[in-house]
Amino acid sequence: MGGAVSILRGGPHPNAALLWARWAISEEGQRVYAQAGETPAHPNVEPLEKVRPAAAYMLTIDDIKEFPKYEKLWKEIFPDPVTSARRRVDRVAQ
Repeated sequence: MGGAVSILRGGPHPNAALLWARWAISEEGQRVYAQAGETPAHPNVEPLEKVRPAAAYMLTIDDIKEFPKYEKLWKEIFPDPVTSARRRVDRVAQ
C-alpha cells in the first residue's frame, strides 16, 4: 500500500477523493491498513507487528553539533547516485 494519503488537484472526482482520504486517515481506515501489514499512523490503532520504538530519542544540542560528522559518514556509506555515476563515467573515459 504505502504510507501517503493525498488528493490530486484536477482529479475527476474531488469529493470522492476527499471522502476516501478522510476514511483512510480515520481510525477505521487505519485498522484496515494495519490488517494489510502497514504501520498505522492513528494513535488508537496498534500495528500487527510491533515496529515502533518503545521510546522516542530527542536530539540534544550536542547531537546537532555533531551533525556534520554524521552527515559525512552518511555520504560515504550512501553516495549520491548522480555523482557516483559521473565518477564511473570519468574513470571509463580516461
